[in-house]
Amino acid sequence: QHILRKFYSREIKKYLRIICYPWPGANLCACLFLDETDYVKSDKRLYQANQSLQEAKQKLDRAYAEAKKANDDKTELLASVSKGIRTPLDGILGYINLAMEIDRPELLREYMAKIKDSGQMLQKLINKTADLSRIERGEIVLNPEPVSYGLLLRAIFDMMKPAMEAKKIKFVVDTSKAALPNVYMDILRFQDIILNILSNAINFTAENGRIDFIVETLELGEKEVQDRIVIRDTGCGMSKKFLPHLFEPFSQEYKESRARDSGAGLGMSIVKKLVELMGGQIKVNSEPEKGTEFTLYMRTALAPERYVSKKPRKRIDISLDIVEG
Repeated sequence: QHILRKFYSREIKKYLRIICYPWPGANLCACLFLDETDYVKSDKRLYQANQSLQEAKQKLDRAYAEAKKANDDKTELLASVSKGIRTPLDGILGYINLAMEIDRPELLREYMAKIKDSGQMLQKLINKTADLSRIERGEIVLNPEPVSYGLLLRAIFDMMKPAMEAKKIKFVVDTSKAALPNVYMDILRFQDIILNILSNAINFTAENGRIDFIVETLELGEKEVQDRIVIRDTGCGMSKKFLPHLFEPFSQEYKESRARDSGAGLGMSIVKKLVELMGGQIKVNSEPEKGTEFTLYMRTALAPERYVSKKPRKRIDISLDIVEG
């Protein structure tokens, strides 16, 4: 039988095929040396072109999938915005129609209060949608200023205290492992983050429930501090299926226990984007009927003592009641 061998000769830089045929009845053989360099190079070029074509096809498939998802997300977003706006707007128009048909001052005041509530709900939805749009377009610029970490947290707790007392929620704060130094921080953005999480915890926790707020310093250097903030409640919790969608805009998990005053589903999306904008991370664990736990990892620059005001500026949601009469 003939013997076939292929190899590359470094001496002559050629791809060769050698075929040896035995000579019948003698210790001799005939050998053919075939130069296949051009064939091998063409085959390599063909293989590389095929690989490039496959890669281009994969990129095109990914681009198509991303474009389709973006289009689907846009459609879903528009539907959610329309639904969110329509709900309070229907309430406003409905109560206006009722108010126009009655001549009873006590009922008229009740209808006007309902119109006011619906108007405020609509205003919050529009403001949050605008905030989310600004964040995604990169128009939000952080404005760090020196502040006492401890006093800032205390000011936030004071804002949430009435809502917790109204539901008789036990609020437990643990800062025993926290340094709470003076830091440079965008106060309003940090308040947005904590207030959104605490508001959700209050809304979805039943009366006589419990909310834990734990601050722990992980690293305290000469120029910055890294803290872990844990906010844990005993509320209705979320399913494992819903958790991956928690930070998506207008994403909500419907439950009877949370159907009322559940908002538009924009708060947590804004929270995640603000946390990342401030260079932090946010994680969440939840279990139905057992509660939810948010964990924030925040790294902030230290501020000198002499630059920090004793009383941090509070964020106040101005009520139109101040102009009554």
